[in-house]
Amino acid sequence: MGCLETVHPGRIFLGFPGQLAVRGNCAGPGVVGHDPEKQPVIGPGRQCPAALALGPPREKGDFRKPLPGAMSDQDHTGVARVDLGIAYQKRGDLARASNQYQAVIAAHPDNGDAWAYLASVQQLQGQDAAAQQPVRQGIQHAPDNVALRLALINQLRAQVRVDEAIEEAKKALQVNAKSLGVYNAFGLCYLERKDYTLARFILQKAVQEIEGAEGNAFLQTNLGWTYFLQ
Repeated sequence: MGCLETVHPGRIFLGFPGQLAVRGNCAGPGVVGHDPEKQPVIGPGRQCPAALALGPPREKGDFRKPLPGAMSDQDHTGVARVDLGIAYQKRGDLARASNQYQAVIAAHPDNGDAWAYLASVQQLQGQDAAAQQPVRQGIQHAPDNVALRLALINQLRAQVRVDEAIEEAKKALQVNAKSLGVYNAFGLCYLERKDYTLARFILQKAVQEIEGAEGNAFLQTNLGWTYFLQ
């Protein structure tokens, strides 16, 4: 998931899932140095950590009109209502977006996307500490949802709780051993600890063993940082 775009190192910006993000001033200066031109790339998504793994938002038509099936009994998984929440979030109506995600969670607590987007709304509202709760609750209900696990890793990284982030990365790789996003975040944890050798090992392992990793700009860029920063 996620889009590959040109990265300008500097900081994480609050925004909507799927845009561009880099490591830096989400919760203060970047962990690895303070020069905005010397910050590792965090990966797809120009937003705070809760939504990093969700990838580009599903495209909408006119979001002023209800999406087909959004309130229908046929929406058995809550996907359409999540889409409606995304549409509200895209136009900046965070209260209505939150209401949609909470409605999905009430009916379908195993819908990991609803938990993750709810957390992203809370972060956009400045509730960074509270935003970790829906991510952790979502993992309890949808333990195989790698997007939620990656969101937790990045939340912990943003709070400079790197040791905890490393442990969560290990758990996430047990769920999906081929997740490029998790490998990228795992490597960044060691970059932030200035353990460049281990960061390089993790990122090289992903590039060598996972299909598509060789062309992944984020992995390759962060692999380059392991050499540059050492």
